Amino acid sequence: MFDAVIFDLDGTLCDTLPDIHASVSRMLERLSYPPRTVTNTIWGMNHGSRNLIRHALPDGAGEDEVDTALAVYTEIYGAHVCELTTPYRGIRELVERLSRDGVMLAVLSNKPDALVAKIISKLFPGSFAMTVGQGPYELKPSKEAPLTIASMFGVPPEAVLVVGDSDVDVETAHNAGMKAAGVTWGYRSRDVIEKAGADFIVDTAEELYRTVRAD
Repeated sequence: MFDAVIFDLDGTLCDTLPDIHASVSRMLERLSYPPRTVTNTIWGMNHGSRNLIRHALPDGAGEDEVDTALAVYTEIYGAHVCELTTPYRGIRELVERLSRDGVMLAVLSNKPDALVAKIISKLFPGSFAMTVGQGPYELKPSKEAPLTIASMFGVPPEAVLVVGDSDVDVETAHNAGMKAAGVTWGYRSRDVIEKAGADFIVDTAEELYRTVRAD
């Protein structure tokens, strides 16, 4: 049984891809770059907005082009961050059950901190004790943010479960001495999270609840 759970956001709590891809597409169109597929957007995710934009730009784009494109994307996405984004099936109920059980809950994302807070406040108002995004701490897979969250919750790392859909989340958990649960409904395949060494792999919100609450 875990005392605290740290959730990833994109591909774990919410399907954020529609808003992200639409914003990337608007940015590319505004700057007269060729369009990119949804698959390209997916593979640019997990390592922060700069990596997402670098992945979307044509090969050989310089850092000054990345800077410009990132600024445009940030403006666009900030204005449309929660128009098409929705929680995955059963996730709201899962969060409510864990909260009622007294489990401490946090969100840790490589998305900019203000946007993480904006999404969570709209879709999960009052459900999470902490939300942490890009800005205050090193990006995942650094152990800095998860260990800070555990410390603020007053629990040891081994009592914390990190939940995410990618190898980055698994690596983050293990770097911090925490267990990792990989979800199969997100943006990476079961094979990816298996190879990353996830301690648990879950297919549904109910299965995740049982993983957190198991004696």
